[in-house]
Amino acid sequence: MAKRKLEGRMHTKNSGMKITASRREMIKALAASLHPILPGSARNNGFSLRRIAAETKTMEFYKDQGNKRLTIEYYFAGVIRKYPRKPKTIVIKIMKESAIWMANKHRELTPEIRNKVADSMETLGFSIRTELMNIQQPPFEKVSIPADDLRNLFDRLELHRSICGDVKTLFMQGHANNAVRRATELFEKLVIEGSNSPGEFGINLMRKVFDEENPSIKINKLENEDDKKEQKGFKYLAMGTMGCIRNKFSHGDADQIDFLEGFKLLCFLSYMLEAIGKDQ
Repeated sequence: MAKRKLEGRMHTKNSGMKITASRREMIKALAASLHPILPGSARNNGFSLRRIAAETKTMEFYKDQGNKRLTIEYYFAGVIRKYPRKPKTIVIKIMKESAIWMANKHRELTPEIRNKVADSMETLGFSIRTELMNIQQPPFEKVSIPADDLRNLFDRLELHRSICGDVKTLFMQGHANNAVRRATELFEKLVIEGSNSPGEFGINLMRKVFDEENPSIKINKLENEDDKKEQKGFKYLAMGTMGCIRNKFSHGDADQIDFLEGFKLLCFLSYMLEAIGKDQ
């Protein structure tokens, strides 16, 4: 009898937490609050959810869902289900490393960001606000800006309107990598909206949307074989944009490119944006 009681207490102590429908909504809110400040993965073992999972011995719950927000949701659902007390330690670790990562990108880990994470954690039963507010962010490193002739060229060229908003601001302020990253995000966003393809992302999105046999977005009238070849070629350009350009800059750990290279990439992305605009 005593042995059975002991085993019962051990089972209760080690049992996890059930993920109810309401708790799943709370986890979604947590993922939404962490999404802008936490890379899903990174090259060279840089700051990312994948590295956090490895360092906290919770790698069994990390599984790429094809979308960063969904990957974060899947990860925390697994952690909470098996280790219901561990999320607080993990989130504090994420926020401390994010403060450094964002400083290197010249972005502030603002009180609004911290409070949003704290709010979502409190719904899950974790008091974490004080710890998050006390995290110190390193000072931003000084950055250079593009040369005057390149800045003037940017002003003279009639690039796509999406390139002339916050993308241009980032570039002019010296953030070539972030400008290119933002341009690829806008391209993907417009493709999703123009094709009505929610839930599709990246290379698979481009393969499906620009398929030469049954495209959701046409870049020409598809009246003859040459038109189909052009559509097919654009499909590969779009897939390459996601697999090569966006993937390189989305992690936030790529070597800083020079401004001329960044400007060339923005001109290419302007062409891609103009091409899909013809059918919208």
